[in-house]
Amino acid sequence: LEYHSLIEKLAATERNFGDVWDIVSINDEVFFRTTTRIFKLNNDLLTVYKANSEWMFLGKANNTLYAQDNETGILYYSSNNWYPLEQNNTLAKNNPVTDVLVLNNRMVYFTTLKNGIFQLIDNQLKKLISPPLASIENNRIYAAKSINKEFMALGTSNNGLYIIDKDGKLIQHFSKKEGLQNNNILSLKT
Repeated sequence: LEYHSLIEKLAATERNFGDVWDIVSINDEVFFRTTTRIFKLNNDLLTVYKANSEWMFLGKANNTLYAQDNETGILYYSSNNWYPLEQNNTLAKNNPVTDVLVLNNRMVYFTTLKNGIFQLIDNQLKKLISPPLASIENNRIYAAKSINKEFMALGTSNNGLYIIDKDGKLIQHFSKKEGLQNNNILSLKT
């Protein structure tokens, strides 16, 4: 294992950025998200995509790359450009996406920290509504992962881990009461 810095591949004006929060590889390209820029590494060249306001998320589902800008909302990457997912900007301003998941080999879901889960249907985001989800979203969805074609795991910062199905039905809940060390789930691995 050997470390290679990519900083020398950037113009001097592009080298002032903070932490890299997400790294996603897709189609022989690697994307790095900072709050002010997304960098794309392809064939030893770095391309810079500046945020309209602040890049808040970067992830992929169904071989599509998605990013969230705080003002613009969710964007998808295609042909070297970022395009808004929808016109009504459902997931903008202080509604951070925490993950993007795929269930049933095709259905795309975006989890958010404070406002629940949104399903992508015909390039529009529709909020997934169910009685259990109303309670879960109050506990802040901090992490999420697909478990299989039907179920997803939701790690919350206030009430442990929830397993739900594609329709938002509660399958199982684990909290400190059920034996977790604490109720703050910061990340999930499957």
